[in-house]
Amino acid sequence: MAQFRSMARRLAAPRGLKVKRAGPAGIVLAWKAPRGTKPAAYLIFRDGRRIARSERRHYVDARAKPGRHRYFVLGVDDHGRRGKHSKVVRARMPAPAPAPPEPPPIVPPNYGPTLTAAMVDRLFWRAGFGATAAQRAAWTGKGHLQLVDWLLDTAPSLAATATPPLTGGSTPNQPIDPLASEDELVMEWLDRMQRAVNPLRERMGFFWHRHWAVSRDAGIPAPWLIAYRNRMLRFADPRLSFRALAYEMSTLDAAMSMYLNGSDNVKGRPNENYARELMELFCLGPTAPNGDPNYSQADVEGLARALTGWRLNFDDASPDYGKITFNPSRFETGAKTFLGRTLPALGRAATAADGPAAVNAALDAVLGHPSHAPFLIRKLWAEFIATPIPAATLSALVAAYRPNAPLRPVLRGILTHALIFESLGEPNLVKPPVVYLVGVLRALGAPMKGNYMTGALTNMQQRPYRPPNVAGWEGGMSWLNTNTVQGRFDAVMRAQFLKYSNSANSYPRAALVEVDGGAGETPAALVERAHASVGRPWLSTGTRNALLAYATSAPTTTVQQRRQRFYTVQALMLGGPDGQVM
Repeated sequence: MAQFRSMARRLAAPRGLKVKRAGPAGIVLAWKAPRGTKPAAYLIFRDGRRIARSERRHYVDARAKPGRHRYFVLGVDDHGRRGKHSKVVRARMPAPAPAPPEPPPIVPPNYGPTLTAAMVDRLFWRAGFGATAAQRAAWTGKGHLQLVDWLLDTAPSLAATATPPLTGGSTPNQPIDPLASEDELVMEWLDRMQRAVNPLRERMGFFWHRHWAVSRDAGIPAPWLIAYRNRMLRFADPRLSFRALAYEMSTLDAAMSMYLNGSDNVKGRPNENYARELMELFCLGPTAPNGDPNYSQADVEGLARALTGWRLNFDDASPDYGKITFNPSRFETGAKTFLGRTLPALGRAATAADGPAAVNAALDAVLGHPSHAPFLIRKLWAEFIATPIPAATLSALVAAYRPNAPLRPVLRGILTHALIFESLGEPNLVKPPVVYLVGVLRALGAPMKGNYMTGALTNMQQRPYRPPNVAGWEGGMSWLNTNTVQGRFDAVMRAQFLKYSNSANSYPRAALVEVDGGAGETPAALVERAHASVGRPWLSTGTRNALLAYATSAPTTTVQQRRQRFYTVQALMLGGPDGQVM
């Protein structure tokens, strides 16, 4: 007892305890270290009951109920002996604000419940790769909500094709094998996108690839990349939850483990790569909207320790090659504090159940952070709509979102929002290169062969499985620069070559596709025929007039000249400025 009293005299009370703010995210406390000996940690008390232990000098009480509360803190040494407690401060936790009103009618009066052809095109571009002529005809005149629900609920399937992708090079015209080369690995995914009956699943699968990015540059084996890609496609199902995806990426995915050093995160020498990116890139973002950091370096360290112990099998001779397992001997059994929560020390040797339990607790902390839902919803919104999300809509979607519940309500709320149809007469969202290229292939009905299309993606600076960094691709206007604009037009010419050329390097077929409209074809008829041949994409009045002027001035004496005029008009429709937006 005398020894404890001596310790209490040495370990003084923390100073300056204050309530920094109280609101929906919780009651935020901050204090200064006591004079003299510094504690190993602090204990936080609410209304006389201990609620947390923290090694930091601030704490967010996210579990306080509405009403008035009293707080004090005290320090403890390495042996758990307590010092004097701080002054007591009072705080009032406000009652939750009433739920925001529902956003305006999902289909506003000025658009009505009926889809025009332009509205059908918009939805199929934003949620896919452009509408086919059959899809436009089928959905024009139907209801907006009806199409959105079809996109969300229709199981994935691929249309049959008479022109499957083929190899080029020294062994031409063979079926592709995604394990044989990186070009064929990319072609296999492009082929799925081109033939998708319901394109939203493929589009969302690629969204998750950009969100949970991994790169072939890390030396990830092709089978692991295919398994990763299949996981992204599986979680494109809106009936599944973000939390389930986060758990699988943290414990099951070999490509992610190799890319962000999950297998190197072990007891005694934790690797922080995955823990940092889990918060910064995948779940929270670095800062809240008010500029406050969402996490600290101490949070990264604590979260990394919670994720220790998972081992990836790199032995390609093993039947468990590419499998991730939990190794209790590599797990950190001490206490781990991050994001205001503490996972207590085990006080025993780890068992097989401790790894999954720690990951689940870690994900609860990360996905329970007040910045998580707004961060994810803003990113999903920007995938489909150019204008920043209105505050009332963000509040409504955050209220509808649950990390462990299906993502469908959020996706439906975005795709049925009035802003999905903004600026129909002048599309305002830049097509990402993969979306653009697949749209060109679908519009032309062009086949793939060799590295023609994969080379086009390299030129446009978006090649699947090779993002520039762990943050994925920047997107937006960054897609359009002096290099990539030329690459986009070149992609159209590559697709035309594979569809129309008689060269041995193009796709083999019985005869050249006839594109000559005859010597008497008028410029207007030529433009109309070329427009129909690529699925009638949006064209501005200025572009249409420029195409008519070109068609009028272009020579048409020979068959070759008339074919060249057709190819040029077609290419300008797909590769010109109008073709870059959706």
